[in-house]
Amino acid sequence: MPSSTPSILKRPAGESSAKPQKRRKIIPTGIGRSIWNSVDDWDQLVADSQLSTASISSRKPRPRGVSTLVRCAADAAARGFKRIWEETGYARQAGVDAGAGSGVYWKESWMWVPDHLKEGVRDAVFRYWGGYLTPEVIQEVFTVPSKLLLPGVNLTSVSTSTASRPFRPTSGLESYTSLIMTGASAVSDVGFAEMIYHLPNLEVINLKGCQHAGEKSVKSMIDRCPSLRRINLKGTAVNERGVKRLLDRFGQQLESFKVDDTIIENVNETLEAGPFPKLTHLCIPGDLLNVTRGELQRIRRAGGGRHLPLPRPTPEGSVVDWSTWGEIFPALTHLYLPRSFIPPTHFGIRENTITKLSFTGGPPLPLHTLVDLVSAQSGSLRKIRFGNLVSREGVAARLAAFDTLADALARCMLEDFRLQCGETDNFQAINDMRAYGSVLVSGVHGSWRKTLKHLSLDVPFSITGSDFEPDIPDVDCPVLETLELPGAKIQNTEDLCKALQHFRLLRSLDLSATAVNNDDVFRVLDSCWLLSRIDLTSCRGVRVQDRRNIFKVRGSFCRGASAHRSS
Repeated sequence: MPSSTPSILKRPAGESSAKPQKRRKIIPTGIGRSIWNSVDDWDQLVADSQLSTASISSRKPRPRGVSTLVRCAADAAARGFKRIWEETGYARQAGVDAGAGSGVYWKESWMWVPDHLKEGVRDAVFRYWGGYLTPEVIQEVFTVPSKLLLPGVNLTSVSTSTASRPFRPTSGLESYTSLIMTGASAVSDVGFAEMIYHLPNLEVINLKGCQHAGEKSVKSMIDRCPSLRRINLKGTAVNERGVKRLLDRFGQQLESFKVDDTIIENVNETLEAGPFPKLTHLCIPGDLLNVTRGELQRIRRAGGGRHLPLPRPTPEGSVVDWSTWGEIFPALTHLYLPRSFIPPTHFGIRENTITKLSFTGGPPLPLHTLVDLVSAQSGSLRKIRFGNLVSREGVAARLAAFDTLADALARCMLEDFRLQCGETDNFQAINDMRAYGSVLVSGVHGSWRKTLKHLSLDVPFSITGSDFEPDIPDVDCPVLETLELPGAKIQNTEDLCKALQHFRLLRSLDLSATAVNNDDVFRVLDSCWLLSRIDLTSCRGVRVQDRRNIFKVRGSFCRGASAHRSS
């Protein structure tokens, strides 16, 4: 019987199919293009779908000044640490039975290095090889008196360890005067208390980011460390009772005291040991005076949102008020008030004594309060950080207040200016471009020109690139070293990058989530030779492959262009 199948579909005898015929994928109508149904290149797909993660290009920082022999030797030793530590040839020659990773050669050489030179090598090794170092290596080699340094941001073993005992020095405990153990988020309160207990001569304790440090750690400080002068407990579990006990015990000798997450409900009891005559650096929650107990948690959850109660007046009979702040803390030079919830008021601080102010986070700060404070401290102020500002006056009065703030800031010889309000629905005053221009331009083109080294703007309004243009290009060279414009709405990125060509001392640049492109970044790199770090996260105009390797890409491009010209 003849086959009913058409002959054109028959496969010749003896032939077999190597692979099935490729079928074209049909995209149903109504479904948008994505990485799953498109044949476009991954570069464009990732850029369109916002899948890019943190993209920071970096290279070895350019040296500041002349590199000394000691500095070069320390850096070389730190960079070669892993290879030297795993060297076993020296151990075999010395007749020591040691396997790979024994560190025999390093340990023997390390014994002859003076302690004051060990610190530089230790810090560099932590920076380069923090993920490689084990608790045993840190304890045996890198516990250098008089500072016990254990930074969790660099040392993986510290940030993940659940105990502090593996890092405790085995000898010379009385010679340690500083304990800096930061970011150890897994260590228990008992572990910190045990560490402090065995270091009785501590004068400085920094447990920033150690979220379990609490009551037992405080008790160990009080019982075992009579000479404490500096305490940093930001990001810990220390409560109001712990703050009171520390201030009662060390208040008359403290030079620095920092807490930020503590809820302070009874100011009179907590600060009854005042005044504190030697306290120069103070970080304390800014919502300790003008909020009721029931509103405190709601305000902290709301942050800078719109639905906030008005600050209540300071209760009568309070031992401290903003107007008498300088009487309780007469020696202040650095004041940090995170989550400030302050009514329009006058800060009673002696004129021209504050060098650093920080009001970041939390509800908006009254504009006139900041104007009054900056005006009184313009002769000494060097660093200022603030977030949202608010004024309940009309437009004309608000703009006049901003002009006054601009004049006060222009009189300051600022080295660090950070305006970090982000996207907020409460930022009604600075949203006016005239107000923004009067504050920033007056400083950048005025007294800050020869002093400002760090400028950070995280703002909800657009930035004009020409604002950064020096008054006399090629002659008027700014000293700015760090510029941060994360998520900035830049009106003309080409103008901005042309202006940045005159910032020859720039070392760090953050343009994340902006509209800059490859050509803009190359223009900056060609003029700013000291740049060692550029954040290009979510920069749609920069090729995805280049965001983490922009220095190499530019170098390859320049070498290729040079070779083309020579040929």
